[in-house]
Amino acid sequence: MGNDHDVCRCGCGAEHLTARQAEIVSLAAAGLTADQAAQCLGIATSTVQTHLRTMRQRAQARNGVELVARAFAAGILVPGSWPPPLSDHRCLAVRWPPGP
Repeated sequence: MGNDHDVCRCGCGAEHLTARQAEIVSLAAAGLTADQAAQCLGIATSTVQTHLRTMRQRAQARNGVELVARAFAAGILVPGSWPPPLSDHRCLAVRWPPGP
């Protein structure tokens, strides 16, 4: 595991989530607590909490709800099914207005 969030694959220059962070934000969007997400992933609760804090800071989100909303807005999470699936997109940049 490395700092693959530092690599801007799409050329936008924005922050990107690691694969693990994307898994965690997906579980948060599905309503799991940090304890439940940790158990699901087989990692420590403190590790999940650290990932969530890091993602909130990098996304400039004030709380977990805003982090999940930004993940949907950025196309990281796909609306329309439950639990929300992940796309292949990991970029935290939100285009406005949204478009193709």
